[in-house]
Amino acid sequence: MQICVKCGKEAEINSYCEEHFLESQELFSIDNFEITVCDNCGSYHDHGWLPKKDDFIQDMIRKHIRSRNKMKKISVSLKPFGNKFVAYVKCEGMIKPSKTLKQEEKKIIVKISRRKCDNCTKISGKYYDGVVQLR
Repeated sequence: MQICVKCGKEAEINSYCEEHFLESQELFSIDNFEITVCDNCGSYHDHGWLPKKDDFIQDMIRKHIRSRNKMKKISVSLKPFGNKFVAYVKCEGMIKPSKTLKQEEKKIIVKISRRKCDNCTKISGKYYDGVVQLR
């Protein structure tokens, strides 16, 4: 029989009791990042320019979450701060081999940079494009 190295209870997982095992493991990780938004039309850049959406910041935050664990619930709350947003990301999930749910909350900063998208740049520069077919 093994005992937990922190509290002396019976060890269940890797020389830890379940409580201290969950305490020692990270459920998810996320870093600060930057989103580029068009000044003119409001579209945003994510591997190419995408049309304006109301909740695009939450979608981008969800894409930046890294985890090897199964997530049950992800919630994001935003607070504007100048040209940035302070985001509170709260996740609930299970860390294998434990079967107990763990909740974790992290705070990140999402910076919004502004520039014109490709289409707005062409329109403002009076760019014309045409296709000529010779047969």
